[in-house]
Amino acid sequence: MPIVGHLAENGLIIGEEFRQGNDAPGARNLEFIKYCAGQMPAGRRMAALRADSAAYQADIINWCEKDDKARVLFAIGADLDAGVKSVIRALSPGGMEAIQGWSYCRDSAQHEQDKEGVSVDRDSSSCADGFTDR
Repeated sequence: MPIVGHLAENGLIIGEEFRQGNDAPGARNLEFIKYCAGQMPAGRRMAALRADSAAYQADIINWCEKDDKARVLFAIGADLDAGVKSVIRALSPGGMEAIQGWSYCRDSAQHEQDKEGVSVDRDSSSCADGFTDR
């Protein structure tokens, strides 16, 4: 199972690892992210991270928020379990906003509500330049 780190601006690959098929998708993700951050050119730093739900881990979120100078903005997918749904319900209207420079691919998403009335966007196509929100 491959994992690839690349720069969104130009698609340059800064890290790759081909893992065994029986490795858990969430295994060693923080180590991989740190490796990718270390591959940045001198004087540059990783400013943002976008990852799927395999990276929805406290150690990764804590690393992204470690201090103000090295803070990494992040968009990490999460399973829509009861806890996540309760946080979504508690958000005020307009409580979620786009990160400057990141596309949400809203035109390609199917907007719907799940059986409990929580807004869900289902990706209906590949988003090469962005991610699907919620």
